[in-house]
Amino acid sequence: MPATLWSVRTGRDRLDSQTRAALITAAKGAFSELGYARTTVADITDRAEVSRATFYVYFASKDDVFRVLTEQLRDEFLEAQRARAADRDDPVGVAIAGDGAPLVCEAGAGRVLKLDGTGTLLDGLQRPQGIVAHDGQIYIVDAGTKELIAFDPNSRTRRTIASELPVGAPPGITPKPLLGLPPFSGPQGPFAGIAAGPDGTLYVSADAEGSVLALRREDDS
Repeated sequence: MPATLWSVRTGRDRLDSQTRAALITAAKGAFSELGYARTTVADITDRAEVSRATFYVYFASKDDVFRVLTEQLRDEFLEAQRARAADRDDPVGVAIAGDGAPLVCEAGAGRVLKLDGTGTLLDGLQRPQGIVAHDGQIYIVDAGTKELIAFDPNSRTRRTIASELPVGAPPGITPKPLLGLPPFSGPQGPFAGIAAGPDGTLYVSADAEGSVLALRREDDS
């Protein structure tokens, strides 16, 4: 039996095909409107205006096109995050907000950014470094003012919950970043990190004195 046009197509042909792109677009619309469970191959081919035989040239099953679609959406999301995080002024601390959006302390600009299109979440800081989200609050270590800031993203209110922290360089001292030391990349500079325990205790790396501070609410003591 002579080879058909489709049987001799290469993998690259199938990946670059406009028909394949149309099937992915049709599948996205069908899954969005009908849900994954209710969507059939026929629903996809009807929207793409192709035959079932053509569908199986490009995809082995409904699961296969769903996998390709989710990978495509993942790649688009990651690329968008990389674009939003590019060209920042000394980004240091990073955290994940309660809604799943990434947060970054832009130390050079004195602000906290939310990388979901929101932009600036909190500004007016001197040199924010460590950041953590816990129990509806966002906690930031400002190494410039040597304070720990609590920020409520819902009410957009901020308050200082600790001051005179042993973080950052002493007044009048500008630390010199170290060059990269294997296996770490560089340059490397001082950094005051923060983490939250399950009970709400906040742990701050006091880089100015080489210790770790445990901060608890007064009503928890």
